[in-house]
Amino acid sequence: MLFKLSASPSLQQGKLTTIAGHSLVVGLDGTVFARDVVAFVIPDGEAQAAAIVAAGYRIHTPMSMHLGDGATAL
Repeated sequence: MLFKLSASPSLQQGKLTTIAGHSLVVGLDGTVFARDVVAFVIPDGEAQAAAIVAAGYRIHTPMSMHLGDGATAL
């Protein structure tokens, strides 16, 4: 998944993990990001999107997730 911090112009890679019973976004370097500093998350799939929303983060999804497999193929 990708995510954007509120104070950053670029996207970062990370994962959603559970720490002390709370689902949090963690960067590849192990930095934990609270909901209030993450502007939005771009999930890898619908199941991950549901988990991210349940954890309280905002998401932006690629249009291909809404259109289904092969919808972007020409």
